Amino acid sequence: MPVSILLERNLAIFPAFLAQMIRSAVPRFSCETVEARDGSPNLQVSGPDRAYLLHSRYAPTQEADRIASTVPPGATAVVIGAGAGYHLEALLPVVERLLVIETDPALFRAGLELRDLTGVLGSPRTALLLTADLGEIREFVTSSYMPALDGPLVAVELPGRTGIEPEVFAGVWRAVSDATEAIKDDAAIQVRFGARWVRNTFLNYAQPASEYPSRWSDAQVIVAAAGPSLADSAAWLRGVRPASPILSVDTALPVLIANGITPTAAIAIDCQLYSYHHFLTAGAVSVPLLAELSTLPSLFRKGGLVTPVLGGHPLHGLLNRLGSSLMTVDTSGGNVTHAALSTARGMGAKSAILVGADLSYPDAETYPRGSYLFPHFGSSSLKTLPQAGSHLALLFDRPGLFRDPDQPGRYRQAALESYRRRLEHWVRVSGFPVSARPGRGVPLDMPTASCADDQEDTREPELGTTGSVDGETPRNDGHATRRRIVETIVALWSTAGDAADARRVL
Repeated sequence: MPVSILLERNLAIFPAFLAQMIRSAVPRFSCETVEARDGSPNLQVSGPDRAYLLHSRYAPTQEADRIASTVPPGATAVVIGAGAGYHLEALLPVVERLLVIETDPALFRAGLELRDLTGVLGSPRTALLLTADLGEIREFVTSSYMPALDGPLVAVELPGRTGIEPEVFAGVWRAVSDATEAIKDDAAIQVRFGARWVRNTFLNYAQPASEYPSRWSDAQVIVAAAGPSLADSAAWLRGVRPASPILSVDTALPVLIANGITPTAAIAIDCQLYSYHHFLTAGAVSVPLLAELSTLPSLFRKGGLVTPVLGGHPLHGLLNRLGSSLMTVDTSGGNVTHAALSTARGMGAKSAILVGADLSYPDAETYPRGSYLFPHFGSSSLKTLPQAGSHLALLFDRPGLFRDPDQPGRYRQAALESYRRRLEHWVRVSGFPVSARPGRGVPLDMPTASCADDQEDTREPELGTTGSVDGETPRNDGHATRRRIVETIVALWSTAGDAADARRVL
């Protein structure tokens, strides 16, 4: 088959923006096609010191089988180096998920010109990252791997590929190692909040739910985050509200209401009491709420305007795999602004504008005036402890706080830095056009241009459907599916001795 036809066949499985990036990648190394002793096509790359074969010069498929034999069945394999894909094809039948990292898009293109890899790269169990950015590699691994569902995490490399640039791939290995540590930290958080997440999910799944808000097909959605700069944009938001849907994070809702702005919808993902405080402060407003299933059950009892969505908890992943019709939002960023962007994209928006996404503390402010903290601190203020003192105490009590060297008076925090990197990474890899309205926070590094035509290739499953799993067709949420979900949850809960309670709730 001609090289160009084979390349285009492989590129057809990728979103348009990613396919174009691969096509236009500038080669850093010269490479040529050679034949292994068993007749298999191979790639020879001219490295800085000598020529390297990406696969075995004798039998690439046998080498691939040896690599696959080192991985325990049912594991998630982080594969460093793509090559011509022999090892990927050998690993896919063995593992639960395949996370492929290749630092050179031009070398990746050479592999696509050599062999038909649509089967392995097009599998829903395969995820691909093309970058040498260590931060993006770390975020890719942490956001793609779910320990409770994806088995043990192992890392393997393609020796012929990593040998060409040992210093580069030493950094990749460090990033993967850092990701495993972050996953351990996340597991510790799940241990801390796990019982609450599971309990809330069970209780909320039994609550009656309203329909999803109308889809925002081809609309530019404004996502209102809760940074201090949100109040600065109040006049602008009042002007655009009739024409553009506004999706508010829960923390920003009382701020918008206080400024005479009623958003189209709001979203909440926190399992703690804070989300309820935001709605109490906002007052009795008829704003549809998209609430992650593990949020406080009190939110689901506030009326008929609450619609549940699935998040990133392993139990929610299980519900999705069992056929739940609830929409899944991306909560891997660890913050509600990230989830709001994912929701806007999933509901058909053509693009989004971020407002108030400071992800820092400009002028030593934590939240905009109008948020629930202002009446909370105001009600307990004293002459010896004014409200401003309580806000500053909250700020300086944040772990990992440091002054921004680029902006006097602005403070940054390790957790917010992580949120910002994850958000920027999500925008880059999703192809969803996002811009940020200038504020007083740390500027977001967004792509200068995004193709709206690419959305259909990268958009999440539409409301009322689930994505296919392992090549299966999407399933509806009929009686049999619901019974299977209930029985599975009962089996999980029964390990704690509360099966009767689970059946009663569900």
